[in-house]
Amino acid sequence: MKTRILRAWHQITFFRLRSELAALRRAKVGPRWAAFQIFLVVGLWFFAALSPIYLVIVGYDRVNDSSNGMGAMVGNGLFAVATLYSVILLVTVLPWVLRWFFIAAKLVVGLPAEANSKEAELITAIALVEATIRSA
Repeated sequence: MKTRILRAWHQITFFRLRSELAALRRAKVGPRWAAFQIFLVVGLWFFAALSPIYLVIVGYDRVNDSSNGMGAMVGNGLFAVATLYSVILLVTVLPWVLRWFFIAAKLVVGLPAEANSKEAELITAIALVEATIRSA
């Protein structure tokens, strides 16, 4: 069970890195639209990371509809878990999003140096994750 979850996590990471690399390469070709191309991909992955919160909020609404005290208590507990997850996710993901923001801004202005270094990092990370997937 643990190895299947780890393998799935590696595959998700592989697809995320590949999509980031593709967006970065498209942004370097057309730097005028760099911010749109990069943030389309970054936004999709960010909302994918937020998807468990949607399930908790739906559960909160369903449980909180019951008028007894236990339902409200469970609903408030679910909401507290969702809030904690949201705060941890934002603190964790904010540097990643801000770095992509500055890369896109520099591409729009015409400074591709940081984009080139990020591309090299992505290629290295993709090779590492791909080797990990093959060895598992």
